[in-house]
Parts: sequence; C-alpha cells; structure tokens
Amino acid sequence: MITGIYTITNNVTKHIYVGAASNVTKRLNDHMCSLRKNIHVNSYMQNSWNKYDEDCFTFELLEECNKVHLYSQEHYWCNMLNSHNRNYGYNLKPTHPNNVSLVLQETKDKLRDKATGRKWSEEYKQLFKQKQLGRKHSQEHIDKAASSKYKVVFQFSKKGEFIKEWNSAVTASRELKISRTAISNCCLGRLKTSGGYIWKYTNTL
Repeated sequence: MITGIYTITNNVTKHIYVGAASNVTKRLNDHMCSLRKNIHVNSYMQNSWNKYDEDCFTFELLEECNKVHLYSQEHYWCNMLNSHNRNYGYNLKPTHPNNVSLVLQETKDKLRDKATGRKWSEEYKQLFKQKQLGRKHSQEHIDKAASSKYKVVFQFSKKGEFIKEWNSAVTASRELKISRTAISNCCLGRLKTSGGYIWKYTNTL
C-alpha cells in the first residue's frame, strides 16, 4: 500500500488535479470509477472527462511520503502546480497543511444565495436553538429579549404607593436582588409581599 501524493492530468489542456491518500492505488481507482460512471463529486473535472474522454487523462503517483506529512505535501504541490487556479487545475477545494477544512468564497456565495427566502423546517430551528445555548449575549440583548418574552410588573410600597414599572420580573429581580420566583408568586396572589414590596401584573390591577 502506497501513501503519498497523486495527480490526475488532462494531457490535452494540461489541467491537473492533486490529491493525497494513505492508499494511492485505491484512491485513483475510486476516482476513475466515479468518472466513468459520470458521478464524480468534482463537476469541473467530470465535465472535462466527458469532453475529452478517458484516453486523454493520466493517473500517476507524484510523491510517496510519510502519512504524517501527507496534507502538508498535498498543500505544497497544489501551490507549486497552481492546481487551485481554474485555468490550470481541477482542485476546487482549498488545501491546508494541517488538513483544516476551508471553503471557497464562491461556495459561500452560492450557499448564501440558496438560503435566501428559504423556509426552515421545525427540526432545523430546534437544532439552531440548541446551538445558541451557551452563547454569551450582551446585557442589552438579554434585557430586550426579556421585555418581549415576559410580563410587565408594577412595584408598590406596602402602603400601596406606586414605585416603578418593570419590563419583567427578571429585570426587577436582578436589579433589586429579590427572588424572581417570589416576585412572580406575589403577582399571582400567592404571596402578599416580596422583598418588602407589593408586586402586580398589568392584568391584575
């Protein structure tokens, strides 16, 4: 089993594809099989294969190397042979010496355009929501979210004198260091006071 860097070359246009594999023979066979079936993931190379035919392509080992240096060598040869340039090569995805996944700006633009106006499924929304968990937001963002999600509460003295309107029990709790649950229970009539104050929702006034 040969580990190393391989190339697929169009002998007519001189376009070249550079790849890396722990088993070069198997990888080249996979490429050829996909191209023959017209299902290769690299549409640019597939179109060229369809146009010029199989006989115009050469599959060969460029360099045998240690698996540890596989991706750094792939990156080196892609840059040396300029295979990322559509005028000279078939490599569509940027390479990285540490095998970090990179995305072309062209791909980013296509994904953005495709997403415009899309209606997300409920499943996707839930996944996105879960992804947001743990993300830190500014206090302004938290207050804004609270004001839209929670009920407005009114603060009164024990004598019934109006003191302040709060956009939520959460905000009042944070500012006055009073239990949010206690404020809510007071608004619901379960407690007479909380933190030395009377609390009410707008719909209980």
